Parts: sequence; C-alpha cells; structure tokens
Amino acid sequence: MNKKNRHAGRCFRIFFALLWILSLFSLGGSLRRELDVLAHFQLLWTAIYALALLAFRSWPRVKAAYWRPWLPILLCWIGFVFHGGQMLFLWIPHFSSQDLDRPETLQVAWANVQSGRKDLPRDFRKWLKDQELDLLAMAEVGPAARKSQELQPLLPHVFAPASGGLLLLSRFPILEQEVFEPLPGRIALRVVLQVHRRRLTVFAAHNLGPLEIGHQQYLLQLAKKVSEEKSALLLGDFNTTPWTAVFRSLKGEAELRDGRRGRGIQGSWRPKGWHLPWLPIDHALVRGAAEIRSLEAGPAFQSDHRPLSLTLLLGGSRSHPPDRAPANPETGPAGPPPGP
Repeated sequence: MNKKNRHAGRCFRIFFALLWILSLFSLGGSLRRELDVLAHFQLLWTAIYALALLAFRSWPRVKAAYWRPWLPILLCWIGFVFHGGQMLFLWIPHFSSQDLDRPETLQVAWANVQSGRKDLPRDFRKWLKDQELDLLAMAEVGPAARKSQELQPLLPHVFAPASGGLLLLSRFPILEQEVFEPLPGRIALRVVLQVHRRRLTVFAAHNLGPLEIGHQQYLLQLAKKVSEEKSALLLGDFNTTPWTAVFRSLKGEAELRDGRRGRGIQGSWRPKGWHLPWLPIDHALVRGAAEIRSLEAGPAFQSDHRPLSLTLLLGGSRSHPPDRAPANPETGPAGPPPGP
C-alpha cells in the first residue's frame, strides 16, 4: 500500500471511529444532558450510516482500510437500522386506543410565535381562524400580541399571566387557572376547562434550551404535576425531540401518550435561514380519558417554529347538569329540584 492509500485509510478509520463513538454517546442522555442533544439528530445519523454503507460498496479504498471489512460494515448496518428505526417508530400508531364514551371533539392549536414587540402576523391570524379552534395555547407572546382583541370573539376565555410569555385562549369557560414553576423563574400554565358536561385539564409549557442547566429538571417536575390529573392535555415547546431520554422519562412518569405516534415526524423547528429538516420539539400529549385523533404541523410564519394543529377527543364521566342531583345508587336518579 503506497503512502497516499495509507493516509486515506487512516482518515477513513478515524472518521468511522468518531461516527460510532458519537452514535453510541447519543444513547447516554440519562447520564448527561449534553449527550441527550446527540439524540435529536436521528435523520443525520441515518443518512451518514447510509452514505458509509454506500462508500464501502462502491469505493475500494474504504474496504482496503480495514483488515476485516465485514466488521465495520456490520456496525454501519446496525447504526443505520437503529437510528432509522427510531424515526420509523413515530409512524407506528399506539397499539391500544382509548374506549371513550360519547367523546367531545375539540380543535386545538399550539404555537411558539416569537412575536417580540410585534402583533401576530396577519397570515398566522388567518390560519388560526381557518382552524375553527376551541383552544389555543402560545409561547413567547409579546405585549402587542397579548393585547390583541382579534381572536377573543372566537376564544373569549383568556388566561394571560403578566410575565413568562405564555398565553391560553379557550372557547369554553375556565374553571381553574394556575401559574406554577417547574424551575425557579420558569413558568408553566395549568387550567381546567368546562367542556359541555366534561372537564379538561390543560397544561402549557415552554422549556429551556437543551444545553441549559435545568432543561431536564423542568420536564421531570412538569411530569410530576401532570401525573396528579386523571385526564390531561399537555402542550408545549419542550426543546427536545421524541428520541431523547428525558422525553421518554416525561412520558413514563406521567403516563402520557404522544400525539405524533402514527403520524410521522411532523417537524416543528429549524433555525431561520437554514434549509434543514424540521426537528419535532413542539409536542402535544395526553393521559387518561383523552385521545389525539389527528395532529399535523402547520405552515411557517415569522417564527422559526411551525404551529401544531390537532383534534382532541375527550371522554370520561360527565358532570351532572346544574338542575339535577347526582344519582343515588339505592333510589336511582334524582328528579328535578322541588318547586317553590
């Protein structure tokens, strides 16, 4: 082997060694939050492994760099199948669906609008109206957008804390509203809505960036809060993808079901000006007697996030109408209240 081929072989070995090490580190998110960032890029890892397999097949120098080329080829196949399978998993629906008794149907949207000091863009407001929403939650809402009255005729019940950038608007009355802090200085919202004769608990959250201290703690504390509810809808910009260890912990701790399952990646974020694949870091999850029937990412507006639009089915027991008492197991349903 001449000097040029030896140099090329050394470069190939270094490249593939780094690829396998970084790929292995992407599984270590439960140990270090920095390693969890590597799990965001499943499409990138899959593409690199595919190119590596192509190089082994069509470029003799790559095979010649190894004494036993079958071993690196096998490792590339393992990496390709593993990372590709992580993405394909989102196209597999949940194996068991909720058996809901005469469910209520709600149209819901979530968006990180990054409005700053500006009002919401006109085309975004038009998109919201076209959705015929029952519930809208937003993050990074600036003062001008917060004071906008355009959506209130459609969604008259508003929860707008003075700080934190989160905003929730509903067609249905808000029975309870709460601002809590999964991390000091970082808020999330909890509201209870009266949806006809049923009640729905909704959480809206906006997490820190994936490399910031407290990123994982925010989601884990949020999971504890959500787990206290019998049925709940969780919306938010989690700044993490479905493939990370902390996202799996969030789902497991609160027994949440991911609205993306069966619907693909539905990417919602990428840096402005970069023509890269969208990463799915905005989420909608449910627990209890609720089911997300459909979910899709909407078009991009001024933000580097795309909104999520979803159809929610709400089941569970119905609350009693105000003019009737609860049924008595011994005497049967109570009649109307006596007259004067």
